[in-house]
Amino acid sequence: MSQDRPDRPPTARFLDALEVKRNAKIGLVSGVGVATALFVFFVALAPDTRGSPIYYVGLAFVVATTLAGAVAVVLTIRSAIALSRELEDVDRPEDV
Repeated sequence: MSQDRPDRPPTARFLDALEVKRNAKIGLVSGVGVATALFVFFVALAPDTRGSPIYYVGLAFVVATTLAGAVAVVLTIRSAIALSRELEDVDRPEDV
């Protein structure tokens, strides 16, 4: 086994630097929260809901997963921009 082998693969370090796991957790919580609020407001509290509630549960799942993914992507892009600006500042010479 080679001694110059890194402890973790470069992809794992890249995902850690972008805080993907944290962003996914925030996205999941926000997606489930918004979907739950929409379900309660439009199905549970609505006196005149048409159709089976199981259809609305499916719709809430789609809303939750879509919003979770969108929030995670936006937060990850924000992390990537911040990291690139930080690296740009490190690479920039002080005299210029």
